[in-house]
Amino acid sequence: IVVHENANQTIEQAAAYLQFYLQKMSDAEIGIKKSSILQSGIILTLTDQFSFPELAIKLEDATPDGFALKCDPAEGRLILMGNSPEAVSYAVYTLLESFGARWFFPGDVWEEIPQRMTISINAKEEVYDPSYGLRKIAYGYGTGPIRSTRDDFDKWIKTNKMNGWISGNYGHAYNNIIKKSEFETNPELFSFSREKNERVPSQLCTTNPEVVQRAIRYAEEFFAKNDVVMVSLSPNDGLGMCECANCMEVGNDSDKALYLANKVANAIQTSYPDRLVAMYAYGPTSTPPLNLIAEPNILINVATSYTDANLTLEEIIDGWSLKAQKLGIREYYSLRDYAPIWKIDYLDNTTKYFHERGAVALIAEGLNNWGPMGINYYVASKLLWNHELDGMDLYEDFITNCWKEAADPMRKFYLRFKDGYHTRAYYQALLDLQEADKLAESENVKKRLEQMKLFMHWLNVYQGYNLALGESKLQLLNDFYVLTMQIAKTNLIHSYGIYRDGRRLRIPSDFEPTLPEGYNDPMDLANNFPGFSSEQIQQFFLIALSEVQEIPEIEAYNYSHERCFYPREPDAQRRGVFNKKSDSPLYRETNIFYLYSDSVGEINLQLGLIRQNSLRYKLERLLVGETLIVEEGITEPDDKQKIISLPERGTYKLTIDCRGMAAKIDFKAAYGMFSCVRKEQAHIVNGTSRSGPLYFYIPLETEAFAFGWRTADGFGRIIIKDKNGKTLLDEQGDYQSGEEFVVSVPPELRGSICSLEINNCEDAQDLYLLGVPPFLSHDPTKLLIPKDVGY
Repeated sequence: IVVHENANQTIEQAAAYLQFYLQKMSDAEIGIKKSSILQSGIILTLTDQFSFPELAIKLEDATPDGFALKCDPAEGRLILMGNSPEAVSYAVYTLLESFGARWFFPGDVWEEIPQRMTISINAKEEVYDPSYGLRKIAYGYGTGPIRSTRDDFDKWIKTNKMNGWISGNYGHAYNNIIKKSEFETNPELFSFSREKNERVPSQLCTTNPEVVQRAIRYAEEFFAKNDVVMVSLSPNDGLGMCECANCMEVGNDSDKALYLANKVANAIQTSYPDRLVAMYAYGPTSTPPLNLIAEPNILINVATSYTDANLTLEEIIDGWSLKAQKLGIREYYSLRDYAPIWKIDYLDNTTKYFHERGAVALIAEGLNNWGPMGINYYVASKLLWNHELDGMDLYEDFITNCWKEAADPMRKFYLRFKDGYHTRAYYQALLDLQEADKLAESENVKKRLEQMKLFMHWLNVYQGYNLALGESKLQLLNDFYVLTMQIAKTNLIHSYGIYRDGRRLRIPSDFEPTLPEGYNDPMDLANNFPGFSSEQIQQFFLIALSEVQEIPEIEAYNYSHERCFYPREPDAQRRGVFNKKSDSPLYRETNIFYLYSDSVGEINLQLGLIRQNSLRYKLERLLVGETLIVEEGITEPDDKQKIISLPERGTYKLTIDCRGMAAKIDFKAAYGMFSCVRKEQAHIVNGTSRSGPLYFYIPLETEAFAFGWRTADGFGRIIIKDKNGKTLLDEQGDYQSGEEFVVSVPPELRGSICSLEINNCEDAQDLYLLGVPPFLSHDPTKLLIPKDVGY
């Protein structure tokens, strides 16, 4: 391996890594030379070091992350040339990947370095340049004082070619420019609130000349101290943009923030012509500006969540693309995921879409939770480097190279959670691990299986704590908390996040864990616990397996539901004791309804029942072979109701998105029901205790069905009764991560109606029915039932 005598530390480190891994693959001894004279060997060089002019020309149009790889057997050289030292490092890991090396998750267990007697490469010449100039997954809670997890993640970032040339600051910045502690002495520098008729320290007064000058000075000093590409001029987290007369004249909140960012961007163009000013389109600044255009050296990072606009993400991106030349994306890959989740389809679609819309940077918030999210993070890293890759191909590469002889059951393991976490998937995944265990032969696969067994054990303990209520919850808390700290160094679960912020798990603020003997505090346990032995992990796994319940096969009810609903008025025998129509529950976020009207009619939406904002709606007519849009639009934020006309007899689909507002729906004379398909994420507020139960139909052939849900505030109770009023299911618990209940159906109840009640909760999210038509109606006397359902 040959590096130029002027090579910096980054290239020297890349050479050392290349040496280490080639020797690990082959057991051969490989040296490293520093020289100014070109020699044979593997050449690591910048374009202006060793002279390869024809290759350097091909990199002229590439970004600083671009590199070329050329194999020249005639000269005995393999050339790795980069536009920057980091690009040379990317070339090294690309070369190693071509030899079969992989770094799936952080930690040595997940490193795959194949053993080869001979390492060879065909004569070739290729130029590489990544799809995104900033490729970042950042832990939302950090790693804190857990030292090894930080080192593991840093290595994973390096080996998977993350970060990128668009380096620097992109976060909330106003408090860095002018500290809130100055508010008492200089209130005029901060936001004016019209509601309070006074200055408040939430944000800055962006049109104040002193604020402008201090922001310019902040940016110049930042670049003088940091060799990076961008400085952030993003508002503080939260609302409260300035409403003084000068700021209001500029335009909307995005105009106000952009006004200050433009001033700074203009000011630095002379001293720092190649630097960027970054700004979030997030919260109050998510709505595109009305009046201003961003300077060419401004990078607008559009947030995919926590937007304060009555716009879809696509509309936000489209709007900002008309106002800014450079776009980035602020993503949220994982905020509080404890249970396995499948995001590969989402990652595949969005990385391609964002790139097509011109995004040059993608910053994603994640967690150190590689147990539930690792496969997604790994696939994301590859798609951020090359958005043209196929997500499922990357998944297959992971399955084949990570799990080898155990690939088949592990493929099933991950696919169990493609539609989200639920109890049956957990049980089935345990059986997949058991099958994989029988097939595992290589040490690497056995160690990785141990990690997944340990994660599933943690998940079992977590769910036990999560679902418990009352005193039993407190009793389980200590075991859950101690285990979380004991596995901190595995990177399976974001232990430091749970340590820092236990609110989401409702860990009492005065909780004092009882730690194993010899440990002083939770971080001492997290850093110094030696880990569980293979025997202990296997014992954990056997205990989990012993709890596996019988798993009935329940499939989604398949039919072409959009064009074959029948209006049914079930007779009293099918309804049993159910003859009373319920009021509408409060619908929140996005819900889909199916309607049938015998004639021209209308339905009524009552709006603003929790907070005021606009409603996005679309009514479609379902015909044989086609779907026609009848009406779509957005209501005003302060509207109290929306009447939607049904122009003629027929079947309709209504989609509403009321975000956090909540709405009630009155079907009037029409038949109506809302969809509870797992992927459509039905969502109601406050359950059904005030509105009355909801009703669904059990087809004649049904032997068992399942109901799944998640509750935002955790607590909830679900009651399902048969046509005689007898309780089939009555469960309550703390359902933050989602739960699925299976109900067996005796022959005498097949072909009848059941009721469903939801109590003791705030938001009931992701509702779904499986094994029966996934629709809930307010009225047991009026059900729409698909044509091919046994009736």
